[in-house]
Amino acid sequence: MGETLDWFVVVWNLAAPATPTVPNKATDWSTVGVALITAFAGIGGTYLTAARQSKAESRSVRAAIIAEVLALVELFQRRSYLKTLRSEAEALKTPRPINFKVTCKINLPEHYNRIYQENAKRLGSLSSIEAAQVVRFYQLIDSLRSDVTEGGVLFNGTVDAQHFESAAEVLSAALEVGNAMTLDRKSWWRG
Repeated sequence: MGETLDWFVVVWNLAAPATPTVPNKATDWSTVGVALITAFAGIGGTYLTAARQSKAESRSVRAAIIAEVLALVELFQRRSYLKTLRSEAEALKTPRPINFKVTCKINLPEHYNRIYQENAKRLGSLSSIEAAQVVRFYQLIDSLRSDVTEGGVLFNGTVDAQHFESAAEVLSAALEVGNAMTLDRKSWWRG
């Protein structure tokens, strides 16, 4: 702030009108012009640097999250989790012994979404569409995770096919969002 005041004094002294104590003072407009051009160049350079850094951060966050989503979608598809949930739901609709519980235990640790957790505070650098889809994807997966890990209804076992059907719907929606984010990146991310 001190430098700003110093420059203000310099510009004021250069541009100030003549006074009784300094009667023939003439304003050197070339000096004032150089000072103003320098000031605007400094401000413009700072702005351009900040804008470039913001764009680079946005690209970096986007690429990292897409990579993690792609890996998760591929993992769920390779392990056929959706098919398993749907087949267990159908199996529970057939007559079974009383209190015969079916379980579904998926090892999905808390840190399955490390990249998302590290970049959650930077989601503001993405467009509103991008951020909404990223959050939606991870919320759906978190919902599924709560069902299939320790303490969840499917982990503990159930006799109700509706629990498996609900989990299959959640996973299907997450895979749909994830596929939209990863397969058609160019149009989706520019949305």
